[in-house]
Amino acid sequence: TELLKSSEERFKALFENSPDLVALADLDGKFLDINRVAPGYKKEDVVGTYITDYLTKEQKDEFYNAVKECIENDEARSYEPVIKTPDGDDIHWFNRVFAVKDVNEAKYLVINFTDVTEQKLIAEELNEYQHKLELMVKIKTDELETTNEELSSLNEELISSNEELRLANEELEKYHELFI
Repeated sequence: TELLKSSEERFKALFENSPDLVALADLDGKFLDINRVAPGYKKEDVVGTYITDYLTKEQKDEFYNAVKECIENDEARSYEPVIKTPDGDDIHWFNRVFAVKDVNEAKYLVINFTDVTEQKLIAEELNEYQHKLELMVKIKTDELETTNEELSSLNEELISSNEELRLANEELEKYHELFI
């Protein structure tokens, strides 16, 4: 019993001090316990609800597939839902789910929620910036190509004029020799 108590204390410390949200849920996704909740929610309002209450249809399918795969393969699976807060803000999550088994039978789920909203927003900003830079490069490339075409045309004109001047100069030299 001392070993069990020590194990429970370690689990409790991990559970309560994790930087991420950690939830224990039954196999249907009903929250049995959660160490803390997302902004705008109350722990007492979340415990007893189902994770699928907060997911879109597509996200529910991703969750159920992750649960099925983690039970079948005995490995954690991840999925990335976007959940709205009660205030209407989007929170982007990277969730990992794994099944806790007893004698090869899944008993409950542990779901680890990592808020990746800031990373997603930064990635979106970087994508926008990359798009703007690519557009600027295209515009400058087009401008340079136009300038290059204009310079090539001007160069051809100069070469042609130079040839005309050379021929005229040869004619002048012929007349010059006649008069000298």
